[in-house]
Amino acid sequence: MRIDGRYGEGGGSILRLATALSAITGNTVVVDNIRSNRSRPGLAPQHLTGLKALARLFSARTQGLSLGSTKVKFVPRSPRGGQLSVDVGTAGSIGLVLQTLMIVVPFVGEPTEISLTGGTHVRWSPNIDYLERVTLPIMRRMGYRGTLSLIQPGYYPKGGGKVIFKGEPWQGLEAVSLEDFGQVESIGGISRASNLPKHVPMRQADAAKSLLSDRVEPEVFVTTERAMSPGSAITLWAETSEGCILGSSSLGEKGKPAEEVGTEAARDMKAFIDSRSPVDPFLLDQILPYASLADGKSVFESVKLTDHALTNIHVIGEFLNSQIEVEGDRGGSCRIEVYGADLEGSWNV
Repeated sequence: MRIDGRYGEGGGSILRLATALSAITGNTVVVDNIRSNRSRPGLAPQHLTGLKALARLFSARTQGLSLGSTKVKFVPRSPRGGQLSVDVGTAGSIGLVLQTLMIVVPFVGEPTEISLTGGTHVRWSPNIDYLERVTLPIMRRMGYRGTLSLIQPGYYPKGGGKVIFKGEPWQGLEAVSLEDFGQVESIGGISRASNLPKHVPMRQADAAKSLLSDRVEPEVFVTTERAMSPGSAITLWAETSEGCILGSSSLGEKGKPAEEVGTEAARDMKAFIDSRSPVDPFLLDQILPYASLADGKSVFESVKLTDHALTNIHVIGEFLNSQIEVEGDRGGSCRIEVYGADLEGSWNV
């Protein structure tokens, strides 16, 4: 298989999904023009770390695994699970590394535990609280068997956060339908701060609750922790009577008031709720690969069809005989039907 890394949004998601599906199907893949339209083209530390970990899980032969490389060849061989330690370095995103590894772990044939070090709450990536409270619960409804534990947070620039992911083989995933919104039954959240005064996460939480209290009274847990770099973040999730889980988050920055951090996350959540959209845009692109592996027809309705989702649909079509039908235009609301390929949790379909 040959995948052009310039397709769609041209980011690292093409590389992550293409190599993961290469590992699952046993097909050799070459990805070129990797991140060629970025200010710093090629592999960044989190891409390189994720690929090396994937290669270890599948005893893969590789070419081009070096920082800045714009072309990678990945040749999967025999899979193996067990324990794996991954250090992204500095504040490279653990969430982005997990986007590759979480897909493949069920196909290595035995329980696998991965210890990851790096950034847990960093820009332009899913944070660990979102993955734990939004992504994984929806995946478990499909039959996915995995858990995620945040041991220590990690923020820019030093990172040093620690996360443990545990996954087990599956016998196959079941399709899921997220097209009916229902009524919001609860809004939860967690407001974090490290190496900062205790009032910072409290102000973040209070601002978020103030904006959302006319929906359902939010319950936001507040915590202060130690980390290698100071930082703060808030993550919110809303659960509906039809089993939908919406998520939003915001990250603290130097000079950014805590109230603004909380308000940003709450404003996004309020917009998602008001749209009555069963799937938020962040979950949509994450869940599509799993639906494409499942048995049956999955349906997703979302308030926004993102470039990431369209890119993932393209890459999935190169590897799997699943069928994906999209109603809606880029940037607008959408309905996506996925007829999965029904892959069992064993290697080489």
